[in-house]
Amino acid sequence: MNIWLCRFETRHRMAASEVRGFKGNTMNGRMALLALSLVVMFASAASAELTWTATATASGGDINNMTPGDTVTIDITLRSDAEGVYGFGGAAYGYDLESVTLDGANSYGAVNVLNTICVAGPMCFGGMTDQLAGNQPVVQGAEVQFFNGVSITPVTGTGAADEQSNVPGFAVGDGQFRLTFTVHANSTIQIGDGGSGDGAIGNGGASLASNNTSVAFSVIPEPATALLMGLGLAGLGLAGRRE
Repeated sequence: MNIWLCRFETRHRMAASEVRGFKGNTMNGRMALLALSLVVMFASAASAELTWTATATASGGDINNMTPGDTVTIDITLRSDAEGVYGFGGAAYGYDLESVTLDGANSYGAVNVLNTICVAGPMCFGGMTDQLAGNQPVVQGAEVQFFNGVSITPVTGTGAADEQSNVPGFAVGDGQFRLTFTVHANSTIQIGDGGSGDGAIGNGGASLASNNTSVAFSVIPEPATALLMGLGLAGLGLAGRRE
């Protein structure tokens, strides 16, 4: 018990400079979510909940009829029930590396989210600030980390006031993140805080409920590719008959 209290007091005194030290280090940032949540170990409040939604737009107009090399742009929106969030990580994950490739030049993370208020500029207050270097998504294998934030006080904004001026075309109330992928084959991309090592932390260090989402798209081979595939299958059929 005494050992635990010492650890709690140590975490409680964590300086802001130490928190900033997590910036750009995703694994340490994830550990920070758990460490800083000890500050509110004895706080009592209703459990918060996060909801992720995504809208996908294909360069060819139809996400169910794409061709290799097309791009799919995914605008991601995060909402909270305002019960208090102390940290979370957001990612796109669960896809096949050979099926999609992130277009980093056209992908944008958020500066801050779940703000209480945003005014012209924009200047936002009461939200959670992204700890990823340059607010840029980070690729880690078959996962794109697009947000990693932590706060020593509860963040209670719903996300409806957020304004991400760094994302082209976004206005107040729009999504907070945009990811663009070049597609090569059929795939499904999971989106939310369910990626490897991610999660959402609430009062008392409790894991928050999250409603994650996904985007699926279909890629139709180009005519020449389809013809070659057909010829190959025909050749296999003839070889089988000869045997």
